[in-house]
Amino acid sequence: TGVAANPLVLLDLAGGLACDTALVLQLCQLYGLPMHGAGARQLLRRLSGHNALLGGAQLGIQLALGALRQLLLVAAPLTGGLSLAPAAPVALAQAARPARRRRTTAERPAGRPTRRPAAAPGYHRSPGAPVAGRAQRAVPQPPGPAAMSNGVDKAAEGPVALFGTSADPPTRGHQALLEGLVQLYPQVATWASDNPQKLHGAPLEQRSTLLGELVAAIGDPRLSHRQELSSPWAITTLEQAAAQWPGSELVFVVGSDLAAQIPSWKQAEAVLKACVLAIAPRAGWPLQPKQLEQLTQLGGRVVILPLQVPATASSAVRQTPDPAQLPAALLPLLLKHNLYGLGEPNLSQPLKLS
Repeated sequence: TGVAANPLVLLDLAGGLACDTALVLQLCQLYGLPMHGAGARQLLRRLSGHNALLGGAQLGIQLALGALRQLLLVAAPLTGGLSLAPAAPVALAQAARPARRRRTTAERPAGRPTRRPAAAPGYHRSPGAPVAGRAQRAVPQPPGPAAMSNGVDKAAEGPVALFGTSADPPTRGHQALLEGLVQLYPQVATWASDNPQKLHGAPLEQRSTLLGELVAAIGDPRLSHRQELSSPWAITTLEQAAAQWPGSELVFVVGSDLAAQIPSWKQAEAVLKACVLAIAPRAGWPLQPKQLEQLTQLGGRVVILPLQVPATASSAVRQTPDPAQLPAALLPLLLKHNLYGLGEPNLSQPLKLS
């Protein structure tokens, strides 16, 4: 038996060079890194050199093994066959394989086909959330209602999207994002929270009530208002969510306007390692390649959601009340309680849901 040799070394090297080049170009597009002519030529030279060294080493090893085999064959008559002893284990193993295959076939019950593993349930290919660079990823189908046991949800069939917001007040942008998330993920949890880097215009309890009213108005069973996850710190929320959905992948959703702030968050690296970071593009706040690069350098798995959130801002509504920027379902409540400058003053009625 001879040592196998590749008769198409040049084709092998060319194929490896093409695959390496395509991989590098895809990575450059993924992370938004520019690839100009000079850089491309330098990359091609380096890949060519590395492939040439690899191919040369492979060819040299094959030639050396072939020469050694011929030497052992020539020396067999002089050594009484002892020079062929190193090949004995290989020959015995190759001789044993057919016998074992025949025995296995004979022991198999007649008429019983070989079973193939079934595909994992609950997943299908659809235009879901792509990784930075717009590469498509699998999106799970929505499961049935999750059963609860001692305040802990059973593991969802797929990731759980987590969206915390100041909701000060909830706008049409919040509504559009929540409605888009339930089309991408089988389970979406949202809550109102205090942002340490913002000044809020209303108490947290009031903002949570407004957000809960918006969730009820959307009326999708995949969307739930989980105020118990509220915390000023993302790392605390993720720890609580991991206890709430053990074994499920957590997807932490933020708007593109917050991408630059994430590296300054409390325990930012731990936050990025505990979840997939899903960024929803907001009109007026384009993502910068440098921001994505910084997040990935911190260990983040960054996903760009295929959504477009309208250019509505809670801060603008607080400064200049505009009913057109607010969800229609919240307008009666805002007018009744004179919230954010809307309606007539009525301080004697606290904001509570009936």
